[in-house]
Amino acid sequence: MRKRFSRYAHQQGLAWTFVAGVVACLTAVSAATAAGNDAGLTALTGPDSPLRFGDRIVFHGDSITAQSNWEGFTTLLQSELARQRPDLRVRVSAAGMAGRQAPGLAPSLSYDVLDQQPTVVFIFIGVNDVWHRDPRFGGQGSSPEAYAAALRAEIDAVQQAGALPVLATPAVIGERTDGRNDMRLAMTTTPPATGDPVPADALLDQYAALSRAVATEKGIVLCDLRAAFLEYLKAHNPEQKFQGILTVDGVHLSTSGNRLVAEQAAQSIAAALRARPWFLPLHDAVVMPGTRLTLQGRNGDAAGLEIHYTVDGSEPSAAAARYRDPLILQATTTLRISVADPHGQRFTSRATYTVMPLRPPDAVKRTAPGLRYALYNLKSETKLVPDLTGRTPTHTGNWANPFFTAPPGLTNYAARLTGDLAIPADGVYTFTAISAFGSKLWIGDVLVTTHDYVGMKVSRAGEIALAAGRHAFTIDFYRQAGSDQSQWFFIAGPGMPHQMIPDGMWQHPEP
Repeated sequence: MRKRFSRYAHQQGLAWTFVAGVVACLTAVSAATAAGNDAGLTALTGPDSPLRFGDRIVFHGDSITAQSNWEGFTTLLQSELARQRPDLRVRVSAAGMAGRQAPGLAPSLSYDVLDQQPTVVFIFIGVNDVWHRDPRFGGQGSSPEAYAAALRAEIDAVQQAGALPVLATPAVIGERTDGRNDMRLAMTTTPPATGDPVPADALLDQYAALSRAVATEKGIVLCDLRAAFLEYLKAHNPEQKFQGILTVDGVHLSTSGNRLVAEQAAQSIAAALRARPWFLPLHDAVVMPGTRLTLQGRNGDAAGLEIHYTVDGSEPSAAAARYRDPLILQATTTLRISVADPHGQRFTSRATYTVMPLRPPDAVKRTAPGLRYALYNLKSETKLVPDLTGRTPTHTGNWANPFFTAPPGLTNYAARLTGDLAIPADGVYTFTAISAFGSKLWIGDVLVTTHDYVGMKVSRAGEIALAAGRHAFTIDFYRQAGSDQSQWFFIAGPGMPHQMIPDGMWQHPEP
């Protein structure tokens, strides 16, 4: 693949080093997970996982979370789930933005997180609330009161949306364990020559304590990353280095740091789910006619649970039908459930199941690997994907996959990628787009994913029922100057865990 990709890059004058690096990093992370000690992840990813089919885990935070999308703890969790529990088809995603503080979680919560209908929301915030109190940032960190209030608001909103929150403490600003971490050193290559130190540890301990107090107040599971990092560093940082063990710059995570977060998060998420066997969130889904829908508790069955349901969208009361046997879905159905356990815990949820027959494969002539691209030099005022119908492209050619880099001189541009995907088996497939800019993915004339431009990496997913064979696809996207160029598309389906779409699935017609 690398030779073919390099040849296309050379022919079109396009750079591909970043893409190859990302692919190599993802491969390395996956291999490290498979080869390493996975005991810390087994609670969530092993044979006794409390996860159920189709569960979704979203991490919400700052740049530490954003980076995990392609080389970090969310990638590790997703890789382990794909390796150990592909049957569950669980999606793990990250919604993070550089510089974000706790009060900045609220504006992005609906689009970035709740619109994905998550099962669990892992809230990982706090470093910038402390770090930005450094005079270099104008002392613009969050006050303790604003920080705690923002955490409470986030937890309340997640619970009101029917998801389960797990709260993490901020980890480190510097890796020394002797109280001498200086915030001025974070993300710098050389120590500052002058100026008084800006202590990090006492303030970070204060905000971690606030996180612990809020978690106790709200009765939710806490993932104490602050304590876990300090314990690890006391054993592995005898030289009192500021960085280089769990972080690369005192803040952002190294390979070891990402593994530690993945292990701690997995254990905390598993504990939160096991404590709530009655927690049965439903998710909108595409299903095939005749699909059997089984409702079961986190312990693997419905024993001890009283589940009432309606199929007309009305509120299920105690007089509504009680669930006893799997529901057979023959037509699009809006299902609402009310769950109660013997201890008085009660939970309600709602989802629409869209019944869709298999889309037949397209008639495809001889094909070549990769896809076709057409580039359009334009600027969209709305930042959304413009309508490219009838426009004349400035560049055309072939490319290996959607890791696309435009030629020099194009800063604001749209692109259309076309070809066909080789679908291996009949069934419902989930396509997920991850990027910082807008994109749309069609299979034939069916719009499967719509991803608005938001300036940060977020996930958007959609489902479609496909028959085995080759299916025509179109991807349109729009990139503004200065935005991250990388975009990834993932697939999950029958016998296929959530994974980046392999290069071998992308095809395009030969001339």
